[in-house]
Amino acid sequence: MTVVSVGVRGGYGYGIYTSGIERLQAWLAKHPEYVVVGSPRRLFDDGPYVPDGLKRSDIQIPVQLR
Repeated sequence: MTVVSVGVRGGYGYGIYTSGIERLQAWLAKHPEYVVVGSPRRLFDDGPYVPDGLKRSDIQIPVQLR
């Protein structure tokens, strides 16, 4: 599977997720050779004991070349 991905830092709230999706969509708009082939997903790196400001996660969108 090929994905475009961005790492983000901060709490696991919806706002951080949507800002990551927007960053990926902006990148995809500049690279029309890729087409989205699946739903976005988020991978969480840290547990609930980590303060929000230190939490890390990755947001991915599956893609393939046209």
